[in-house]
Amino acid sequence: MQLRNVTRYYPEHMPFGENIQYFIDENGLDFYNSIDTFKLKYKLCIHP
Repeated sequence: MQLRNVTRYYPEHMPFGENIQYFIDENGLDFYNSIDTFKLKYKLCIHP
């Protein structure tokens, strides 16, 4: 599983609270909803 072109966004429902950064990929997949499908140790890398 890979999330590509990840950007920060603000979902309508914030299940982890308002002080958490939420990320979504180019296909509309939320990082936290997709985290269980990752198979590698490293889950997210954002380049500046």
